[in-house]
Amino acid sequence: MGKIFLAFVTSFISLLIFSCDKEDSEPFEVHNEANKTWYRLNDWRGNDDVIVFPIITDLHSGGNDKYKQISYVIQTSSLFNFDFIANLGDLGIDEDKTNTLFKEVLARHEEYNKLTIFCKGNHEDVISDSEFSNYLQKPFLNKSASIINIYPNSAFGHCDIEDDKIRIFFLNTSDGSNSYRYNKTQLQYVIDNLLTIPNDDWCVVFLAHWCPNPIGRWNTLNGSKTNYKTFMKILESYVSKKKEVSDTSENINMSWDFSNVRGHLVGYLCGDSHFDNQIRENGVNYIITQGYGTISDSEKPQGAITTPFDYNKQMLVDVVAIKRLKREMKIFRLGAGGSQRDREFYF
Repeated sequence: MGKIFLAFVTSFISLLIFSCDKEDSEPFEVHNEANKTWYRLNDWRGNDDVIVFPIITDLHSGGNDKYKQISYVIQTSSLFNFDFIANLGDLGIDEDKTNTLFKEVLARHEEYNKLTIFCKGNHEDVISDSEFSNYLQKPFLNKSASIINIYPNSAFGHCDIEDDKIRIFFLNTSDGSNSYRYNKTQLQYVIDNLLTIPNDDWCVVFLAHWCPNPIGRWNTLNGSKTNYKTFMKILESYVSKKKEVSDTSENINMSWDFSNVRGHLVGYLCGDSHFDNQIRENGVNYIITQGYGTISDSEKPQGAITTPFDYNKQMLVDVVAIKRLKREMKIFRLGAGGSQRDREFYF
């Protein structure tokens, strides 16, 4: 799979040309919803500076044309003036045996000329971390003048948007032999780079595919989960600015000291679960976006919400807006659910 993937992506990116025809044009419903969402965001913004980005997640594009949702998001980018786009994984590489629709996903992302952040999902386990980084993360991250730091031969790192004073961690929650894992190297990377936040007026956002908090787990999920308790302790102790050690049940022997750390944690934003859910726990906002995957009612945990929609006529995208100085964040639903799915947070 690796060599085939390298070959088709290398040739494809070099020849990438996008033309927007009637079939790909933005449907009236999308245009109408985008305007309504923008007015809500603009009212909330007032005179404050905001950082704005959309979340695309769980397209599972193999076998259907949900990849067009990316074009619809990009066609609204000038309206919202996005700082970057976040794609939180499960593109559907493993479902698309001919790679046809995955090529379309890449083509749609190539339309956007600013920073694009990809997180590796469990449905990207069929390719290696280094391939994911080299052919998805690096080309799209390097479109911007942001400071990019990717751990060697991995699929995790962070980028700094200095003008906005924000550090964005993009994590690999399939880091190792199973689909729900942060290995020790990645945890140490997070610790080390939380310690280098430049000043106290900076904010920090974590983007990833899977949610370590139990609010994200399906009732029927029995898969192995590794080092997530220690990861949550890292976030919690960053917020509380204290010393801490790894969770004893995970036996990885780590320690850190955030007594003098700078900056403020906005939250941990993810997909994977195929429902909306959120919790503020020990000072940390864990926030899940439904995306385009499906889930039965019997598999949803308490508090989870799903919004039925027709992806041929509607979008389901969360537009995130952050007021860094006021330490407020609001998520505005673009498409399915509308204003009823808007959510507000403080950090």
